[in-house]
Amino acid sequence: MIKTRGNIIKLLYLVAIATASITPALAQTAPAPSPNAVADDDAIVVTGLRQKFRATLTADDIPQSIQHVPRDLIDQQGITELTDALILVSGFSRQNNYGGAYDAYAVRGFVGNPNVPSPYLINGYSARGFGGIGDTASVTQLEIIKGPTSAIYGRGEPGGTLNLITRKPEFDGAGRVALTGGSFDSFRGEIDVTGPLSENVAARFIAASDHSDTFRDFHNSDRFSLNSSILAKFNNTTVSYELHYSEQKFVFDRGIVAVNGRIDALPTTRLLGEPGDGRHHARILTQQLEVQQGLGGDWVLIVGRASHKTWLKGFHQQTELGGTRQQLLVDGQNLTRQRRFQDFNTSDTSIRAELSGKFKTGGLTHNIFGGGDWARFTLDRFSTRYLPPLLSTNPTLLQLNAINIFNPVYGTIQPTGSLLLDDIERQTSYGFYITDQIDISRMLSVRFSLRHDRFSQSIQVRLNNTQLGQSESATSPQVGLTFSPSDDIQLYGNWGRGFRPNTGRDFLGVVFEPERIESYEIGTKFALFNKRLTGTLAAFTMRKTGIIVSDVRNPAFSVAAGSARSKGVELDLLGRLPGDISIRANYAFIDSAIDQTIPGVVIAGTPLLNIARHSGNILIDKGFVVGGRKAQVGIGVNHVGTRRGEAAFDFNLPAYTLVKLNGSVDLTQNLVVSAIVSNLFNERHYLNSFSRLWINPGPPREFSIRLAHSF
Repeated sequence: MIKTRGNIIKLLYLVAIATASITPALAQTAPAPSPNAVADDDAIVVTGLRQKFRATLTADDIPQSIQHVPRDLIDQQGITELTDALILVSGFSRQNNYGGAYDAYAVRGFVGNPNVPSPYLINGYSARGFGGIGDTASVTQLEIIKGPTSAIYGRGEPGGTLNLITRKPEFDGAGRVALTGGSFDSFRGEIDVTGPLSENVAARFIAASDHSDTFRDFHNSDRFSLNSSILAKFNNTTVSYELHYSEQKFVFDRGIVAVNGRIDALPTTRLLGEPGDGRHHARILTQQLEVQQGLGGDWVLIVGRASHKTWLKGFHQQTELGGTRQQLLVDGQNLTRQRRFQDFNTSDTSIRAELSGKFKTGGLTHNIFGGGDWARFTLDRFSTRYLPPLLSTNPTLLQLNAINIFNPVYGTIQPTGSLLLDDIERQTSYGFYITDQIDISRMLSVRFSLRHDRFSQSIQVRLNNTQLGQSESATSPQVGLTFSPSDDIQLYGNWGRGFRPNTGRDFLGVVFEPERIESYEIGTKFALFNKRLTGTLAAFTMRKTGIIVSDVRNPAFSVAAGSARSKGVELDLLGRLPGDISIRANYAFIDSAIDQTIPGVVIAGTPLLNIARHSGNILIDKGFVVGGRKAQVGIGVNHVGTRRGEAAFDFNLPAYTLVKLNGSVDLTQNLVVSAIVSNLFNERHYLNSFSRLWINPGPPREFSIRLAHSF
């Protein structure tokens, strides 16, 4: 309760600051609609900003599957964490999130280095690092570009790229305050205020703070995020600046274990760490400055700089995976643990310039954009540990740092005196790219993309005072074709090659070579029945070499695993039916596996971790009127099939199906109350795992109530 009060006081303080700074400007303008409103899929209309890597094209024009999760859907579903929003799009799979320290997901079966966070973009700029679980407070929509993107972005997974588009300042004054409370003593407060500071300058202030005790024993978390932005428009010049700060305090948690093959041997609430270790502390500081200069006609020059810094620090207990030290594999009840301390810092800085527009040559229209970028990424890691002795030495349970999983007694705190990691990695890269999408006729267009990258990597291993490194260059081509036999149907296909620099080194000190990628995709986009039914159906096949998997023999490290392949089919649908009924549905079939055997680690044909062959999600919502007030009810069903749970052992996570209910009613014109019940039937389920000894259980039935006031 004390922490909850502290969050309330912090939020009210922020409300006072924001109201004092923005209210005078709001008084000069008429009330506007809720700032949740967002353009359909591409340009942010209220600001007039052009989206990078797009020129004058819309998402429907591009020969790739491009999906969006808009702000109103995020609010309706009560989503506050980034990875929870991704189930609303086909082809995403949750991955091992390092005890809750970062976002981790796979796209179309592929994930990058399993020991670092999944990469994503913020407004088109790279945002790598260890900053905790992403918060959705400042997000206006998630854009997911499926398929190969190396020819445009450079680094990136072949399955697709996630781009977080943030809320921008508006010249029509508006604001909103929301309070949410629910299960496990959870509380969240949010404020979003925007408006003009002068005739040419607008500002936006967003803050969110939450606390939850969670369903796990001795487990609680506190998060706080702040986003402040300014937009200035002078004739054909637009300047924007954005600052984001967030911090999170959480219990590092590897979850539960399976015992003798039984995944349900323990309650999902059981903590196998030590409450006395306290909480991890993660922080993020992001700044973006961008200038967009109109050059006349359809031509725009965009120049920007972004920096993304993260910090992660704390103590935790980690289940020992080595069979020669793990007592649980002997007696079935005492779990051997390592105790670790870690202090990770990252810095990701990038500069980009892009020119975009269109022109005609004869009867052909060229939609073209091109430019160059430079980036520097630094990862500074320091980690110590207590390593339990070998079982062959007949150690005591105290020496093993063991805990009885059925009757845990907490309080063992071993010193972390052994140095595990002490290195600093630097990656510097630059690249040039150009894309020309040529409209040959009203029905046919072809797209050519080409990018050349050069990057260098150095790793200073302070542990033994050695220097590692490499330099590589790569040229990434991509070709796409779009054929529209009617206004309602579009057929497309694309092929691309690319690369993605890997981070880190293996246990022997070998620097990982970049991943090399080749991908094919065909599909159709449709808008039928007067656009009441829209969607995308896509089939794909991909292969990449130089992939990285976690090293089960040395869990703090990864190991190169040769090559992997993935193929599948995806369907994303959005339906608008009579009677104010809407349906949003997706389905994915994904067949992915390792192609190469690594003795003791993985064998060829092994399915990739946490990738279900079948998964899908459906949301059905009905709008109606109650007492002259708008209301809404909805139901959602999420299914995830059986998944591989450990690379070197035949262990699988069972399938699950979760049901979610939501509803809302407008109490007044500006006051809305909503409620959500998740996991309605209280199904026991598991979100992801790394091994039989690291299993992340999902939450039981939860409820929340939200009150939102717009002004």
